[in-house]
Amino acid sequence: MRHRNPGKLWKFKPAGLETSLDFGKYQKDVAILPIIGKAYILGDEIVSGTFAIGQNANEDYSIMAGKEDTSSRMLLTAGVRGGFRGDVWVIENLTTATILKSCYAASKVDSEYRFAAILEPGQQIVVLSTGRGEETLNVFTLSNDGVYSHQLMTNEEWEATHLDAEEFKLV
Repeated sequence: MRHRNPGKLWKFKPAGLETSLDFGKYQKDVAILPIIGKAYILGDEIVSGTFAIGQNANEDYSIMAGKEDTSSRMLLTAGVRGGFRGDVWVIENLTTATILKSCYAASKVDSEYRFAAILEPGQQIVVLSTGRGEETLNVFTLSNDGVYSHQLMTNEEWEATHLDAEEFKLV
């Protein structure tokens, strides 16, 4: 397993991998993905192949440092901001990856969603970001070949690239 931390929104703290949002007095949230053991960190990412993801009896997830996961899965720690006076949310029926932890906060003009997720090859996370006069789909994918990508698409671009072959027939 490898780790990607685009934007460096998640930081390594004594409690584990942590992110927090603060948009004012009542608009705060924190997410922590605990690390059990000593993690090998290079830059802002955990060294590939030196950790695994574990789950306890309470179904809480943790990073198990020192365990080896040589699969092509990826731990993704990322986030998406909403536009001016907009919002952000995960489109659950299009998201096929497992979201381990998430953090969300919003104010009258700002909003942001951050998440830690496991992406298997062929899986994706789709997050809709709205703002004044705009809607953007943030598509985080891990291809079957193990290549990570983050695309920004409008609703029209999404529909044009995801036509159902049975519904679309040439005449």
